[in-house]
Amino acid sequence: MSQQSSLPFAAAVYQPKKTDKSQLSSFVARLQADGVRIAGILQESHIKPGEKTRTIESIDIRTSQRVAIKNPMKHEAECGLDAGNLIETSAILREILDNPPDLVVMEKFGGQEQLGKGLYDEIMQIIAAHIPLILSVPEPALPLWREMSENMGDEIAFSVEAMDGWWSELSANQ
Repeated sequence: MSQQSSLPFAAAVYQPKKTDKSQLSSFVARLQADGVRIAGILQESHIKPGEKTRTIESIDIRTSQRVAIKNPMKHEAECGLDAGNLIETSAILREILDNPPDLVVMEKFGGQEQLGKGLYDEIMQIIAAHIPLILSVPEPALPLWREMSENMGDEIAFSVEAMDGWWSELSANQ
């Protein structure tokens, strides 16, 4: 699946509701244990006791700080995206530009980013700064991601093995 681009970013492509997304946090934990400086955002989705809809939290990889970006709403059709907290999450990514790590991992190419909103600008700034990035991209949004990234970057499977292989090859060539 990899295209071996000269730019240091990859879309880790997953199947919504089918892929074990814990592989991304396992990949991050393993590299951190190896001393790789990683920054970015992981996400955790859960249903709180007594609630019917999901809460989604962004987790700052560097600090483990949690920011609720989507809260349960009274009506299922309502969007619970918290714009204020999304701004707080974007600050995490802007810090990356000021203090670049070895690798950025982002579990975030959701609906807002697919519209060119949300954290899209920060993602593109990280890419433009040539900071290595792995971004999770849902398979249905892959054609849009290709268009938005101008078919640059690599595409890899959403597995620890594929991410390890991409990172090993990239870090060996730096």
